[in-house]
Amino acid sequence: MAPREIRHDVLVVDSGPVARELALAALAHAGYVAAGAGTARQALELVAERSFRLVVADVLAPALTDCTFVRWLQDNQRLPLLLAIGPVPDELLDEALALPVRELIGKPYVPAALSAAVGREIAVDVPLI
Repeated sequence: MAPREIRHDVLVVDSGPVARELALAALAHAGYVAAGAGTARQALELVAERSFRLVVADVLAPALTDCTFVRWLQDNQRLPLLLAIGPVPDELLDEALALPVRELIGKPYVPAALSAAVGREIAVDVPLI
């Protein structure tokens, strides 16, 4: 029997270009293959084009605050989601805490913490879809 292919592709959805590039660089440095999207629409296009093991998304990225993107991921792709959250209004924090996410990650991104959070999820046997 051939060994199962393990892919460590991570999608980073963050509307801040500097934050997104920092996250991508941190993940690449840790050995992950990562792609970035600035909007939920771009993220949907990337998800349609390739397989990802995990999504890291900023709670303030366009279309995330109304949960549309997160719910679509859960309903259609069943991809694990790590939600990045910085200082936000209490009502948005309450909404974020109610989302079906695996872990909340603080923002601004701390490269070692981001890589560790991704590593914890990648270590879980998440089937490729």
